[in-house]
Amino acid sequence: MSNFDESNGIGAIAIIGMGGRFPGAADMEEFWQNLYNGVESVKFFNREELLKMGIDENLLDNPRFVAADAILDGMDLFDASFFDYSAREAEIMDPQHRLYLETAWEVLESAGYNSELYTGRVAVYGSANLSGYMIRNLYSNPGLADTVGSFKIMLANGQDFLATKVSYKMNLTGPSVNVNTLCSSSLVAVHDACQNLMNFGCDLALAGGVSFQVSRNEAFFYQEGGIGSSDGHCRAYDSKANGTVSGSGLAIVALKRLEDAIADGDHIHAVIKGTGINNDGSQKNSYTAPNVDGQAECIAEAIAMSGVNPETITYIDGHGTGTDLGDPIEIAALTKAFRAYTKKKQFCAIGSVKTNIGHLVNAGGLASVVKTVLSMQNKVIPPSLNFEAPNPKIDFENSPFYVNTRLSDWKTDGFPLRAGVSSFGIGGTNTHVILEESPQVESSQVSKRPWQIISLSAKTGTALEKMTGNLIRFARNNPDTNLADVAFTLHLGRRNFNHRRVLICRDMNDLTDKFENMSPVSVFTYFQKPKVQPVVFMFPGEGEYVNMGAELYKTENNFRNTVDRCCEILQSQTGKDAQSVLYPTESDKERSAIQISDAGTGRGILFAVEYALAQLWMKWGIKPGCMIGEGIGEVVAACLSGVLSLEDALKLAVSEDSSLPETVSRISNGKVDIPFISCVTGGWITDTELGSPDYWIRQRGSFRFGDGLNEIMKDADQILLEIGPGNKLTIEAEKYKNEGVQQAILYSMPGKGEGTSDCEALFKCLGMFWNVGGRVDWNQFYVEEKRHRIPLPTYPFERQRYWIEPGKRGVSKPDVLISRKEDITSSITDSEFKEASITITLKLDEQNRTNSNEERKKQLEEFLALKERLEELSKEVNGSCTRIDVSPLGLKTNGGEGQFGFESNEKLKKRPRPDLESAYVAPANEVESAIIEKWQEVLGFDRIGIHDDFFELGGHSLIAAAVATDLSKKFDVQIPMRKLFETTTAAGIAQLIETFRWATEGVKEAASSEELEGGTI
Repeated sequence: MSNFDESNGIGAIAIIGMGGRFPGAADMEEFWQNLYNGVESVKFFNREELLKMGIDENLLDNPRFVAADAILDGMDLFDASFFDYSAREAEIMDPQHRLYLETAWEVLESAGYNSELYTGRVAVYGSANLSGYMIRNLYSNPGLADTVGSFKIMLANGQDFLATKVSYKMNLTGPSVNVNTLCSSSLVAVHDACQNLMNFGCDLALAGGVSFQVSRNEAFFYQEGGIGSSDGHCRAYDSKANGTVSGSGLAIVALKRLEDAIADGDHIHAVIKGTGINNDGSQKNSYTAPNVDGQAECIAEAIAMSGVNPETITYIDGHGTGTDLGDPIEIAALTKAFRAYTKKKQFCAIGSVKTNIGHLVNAGGLASVVKTVLSMQNKVIPPSLNFEAPNPKIDFENSPFYVNTRLSDWKTDGFPLRAGVSSFGIGGTNTHVILEESPQVESSQVSKRPWQIISLSAKTGTALEKMTGNLIRFARNNPDTNLADVAFTLHLGRRNFNHRRVLICRDMNDLTDKFENMSPVSVFTYFQKPKVQPVVFMFPGEGEYVNMGAELYKTENNFRNTVDRCCEILQSQTGKDAQSVLYPTESDKERSAIQISDAGTGRGILFAVEYALAQLWMKWGIKPGCMIGEGIGEVVAACLSGVLSLEDALKLAVSEDSSLPETVSRISNGKVDIPFISCVTGGWITDTELGSPDYWIRQRGSFRFGDGLNEIMKDADQILLEIGPGNKLTIEAEKYKNEGVQQAILYSMPGKGEGTSDCEALFKCLGMFWNVGGRVDWNQFYVEEKRHRIPLPTYPFERQRYWIEPGKRGVSKPDVLISRKEDITSSITDSEFKEASITITLKLDEQNRTNSNEERKKQLEEFLALKERLEELSKEVNGSCTRIDVSPLGLKTNGGEGQFGFESNEKLKKRPRPDLESAYVAPANEVESAIIEKWQEVLGFDRIGIHDDFFELGGHSLIAAAVATDLSKKFDVQIPMRKLFETTTAAGIAQLIETFRWATEGVKEAASSEELEGGTI
């Protein structure tokens, strides 16, 4: 090995998440299996399939026609409701954007991150190809742009909006940048992301690319010297190479600074050691031609940035398009870059993923990265396909490279696996990336907690079931996985949705068994729509016992430290070692039981445990909105509220009844920070009551806890938590629940003799608290543990078909027009004509035009009757024709753009009304009906109620503005935009229209005085 200093590398970047969709592979596992098995995922179409695609049958016999594509299945499917898109928006959105958005979500989840909990900035660097869907499918349908609006079509399909769409839908606040250098785009995105990470412009970055061919309606013909293969096979670096094959797919990676990834316990797939980027400039034959020097300088830059000895790079996944011009230039450039460091020959394997999946254009470079990283993880190099003999223009024997044509073990002589990936764009932007296998990292800790909380949540009940099944399969296939890491990843790496499920378990087998059995005693499933749910702490006044909270004392440092602090104060006040009474040795248990039965000692110990347990809950982000306690429990509440200091509260707790007046005289009450119930009055404590010198004397003998519960239960949205031993207060509170109201009342510590472990009871309570909609600070829950994020099954999207088929090509103009018999000349009769057309246009009399709906209906029925007579007349000449087509009645409106909407073409199918909180109420008048009809058209639902929320249905400001414009024309009103955005139901908007209608007496004056804030419609 040459003398090379590897200490010169500049900043390494960890790949902590990967995702993609490739020809023949719906996920990463299937993609790897195809690579491993040498599968060529190119589809060769037969004649029947091509005819169904609408390709002219005269083209199919041309020997240069190439009927092959590396196609992507399912590009018409999308989970629109998950991302809060209406059906209409989903149908006009470029499939590239739709699947890229889903995959970005999956990649961030696979990395174990949830943008709502992660405090760092997440950047997005992405690239999409020109939208073939917009050009071929949308704009080929006349009237669609008029109905939907060109601006909305542009937003839904434009390349400029890919990255920002991801940032918006996923709430990512780092830089959001689109990259477009065609074939090198996705690797340029990776380079830009690495640069921004090293400059601390972001803390985590998503980089990727996508390119879809939505149809094969445009025929491809082989052209010698061009980029396309003559037979649909890509033969990279081979003597028979004459081009590549087009493919559809996408790939995204999640990136992070290596030192941060290690510190945060991220799963590191591989490491980017360095990147290079440049442009060829003009020193080449043409704009589209490659250049040896430009590529070599780019590769040399990546090597220099990485600090890696090129002799340790043992695999290259090349650009490898299989062109006679490009392949030799690529190998020459690689050789030139490597020869600056080494003279070794044929030590580095080379291959091209394009031989498997074709050229994914904008996603091509990153597809090579994903392939290479998977190869590193599995320590094998898949075969590069379709290689028999080297291109005679490539001198492999005297280069550092050889084509890897079989599945090979990937081994090195004591150094890490390292590889390079090249991607070169038309126009000359070159990129190269140096990769290294994941470093050895410290193993995740064994958790001190004997029980773990497994939480799942989804947007629908069916998705929750799929999610559960996916986790069961993962657990079965990975039984040695650290359960605490699974729980950690689910808590910090997943969003919270309305359908929730929680399970408390000890290990992976326990998880599998309980989820498979689905016993309601072990698995808790709940549906809770978002709402404010204040928390009530309830503190019992009795139930103390020896070893109360002993398991928590061992496993939860916060609990132990608080108990110790309380015991130290008690010892200073009483001279007794409360800690040894609470947690005695085995031989001292009987003596402790006698000591704890002493009223003062028992109250002091009960206070310490309840106070420590409350502090633990609050550390985990669960803070009470109010509190209630009985006996000593009220003293705990007063201490947490700020009324009593910890020292004074403990004095009250241990004081005997006879010495209580003296104790009370020595303490001072503070102000109430957190409201709590007084057991003296049964109502909310007041500063006046606390100002009474004998309040705490009276409190000791007061038992108006039931009255206090009655007051507490007036707010049925609250979650009640019993903080202390047993469930006595939980049982009591259940009696005061409002009839028919589903309210969560939970207890968090087992009572004496229950036989349940402290951790199991506490975590069951915490899990159920989250399950019913409570908010937990999971970062704080794990702050004292060193946990690892691990790749787990991601969200099971429920995809439906959203697709607008291409419109029929416009009818070509006739080659000749004939009006009279005399026009039939010999030149016409000598010609072979295959079709004849006669057009009838019905011009309506302007003076007799009617505004009556009934009269219009009668006119249309007359026109249809004429159509039927023409059809009958056509039968008389059927002998001369195989078929005579009479078109449907077409109408051209006089009222402006999109009056009928695109619905008349029946291209946009309406979806069922989603599950909403509001009950369906049908429109009751003309205005409500008009609003609902427009909403159904633009949102794509078959039924919308007048109390349904526009934005909950997937609407947004642009759609609202367009709808408002149409309504203003229809009803001749001007309504302030501010008012429209504040009024989100059809019933409310109908009232606004009535209020602002110009025709109504007095309304014009009222409307003119209205402040037209933010523009008017």
